[in-house]
Amino acid sequence: MGGGSRGKRPHTTFLGGIFSCPYCGKGMTGSGSGSARGLMYRCRTRSAYGKDACPGVVVRAPRMDAAVEAMWLSHVLALEHGSPGLDAIVRRWAVFHDVEKEQRRKEVMAGLDAARARRDKLEHDFYVEGMLSEDRFKTLAAEQSAVIESLDLEAAELAREADLSVFFADGEALADAWAESTLADRRMLLGCVLKSLTIVPARFPGDRTPILGRVVPQWVA
Repeated sequence: MGGGSRGKRPHTTFLGGIFSCPYCGKGMTGSGSGSARGLMYRCRTRSAYGKDACPGVVVRAPRMDAAVEAMWLSHVLALEHGSPGLDAIVRRWAVFHDVEKEQRRKEVMAGLDAARARRDKLEHDFYVEGMLSEDRFKTLAAEQSAVIESLDLEAAELAREADLSVFFADGEALADAWAESTLADRRMLLGCVLKSLTIVPARFPGDRTPILGRVVPQWVA
């Protein structure tokens, strides 16, 4: 079916594909959402091959998700204007939430390329090939220059985005936006500033060390 190709299923958990096991370094996967204990993140290696392959860890997903959300908010609020992580979030957020504007920007840039190519051809036909009269060349060249000027102005306007970095410096606004975001939004925003994520294993069964003291993020520099 489908020529033998299989699509990659989207992640259904916040940290799926991001959170890795501290022992084997492989991904942690969410499972058990219908069980009495609720959704858990488990080492994929341990689940597939047993404890001889990896001791593995098991973490309650809601607890881990809440800790990472808190760390993300705190980290982003501390970023300075112009930092790579904040710039990435602003760009991705703008594209994610203004699809029509991004599509129009692509159309304008394609129109500019086409208009400039037409003008170049006119100049070649007139100056090199001598295929156009001077009056005809001036008329057609003026038309293409007008198109290019108009598209240049629109491209500049589309590129002039609101300074969303101000929004990301507002803790309350940022928290509200996060709460209203979809799972895909949150994964995208997390990925803008996070290289990797793991956790220090519990020291013993029932270890009450706060989860925030065990989570180990590696942020984008």
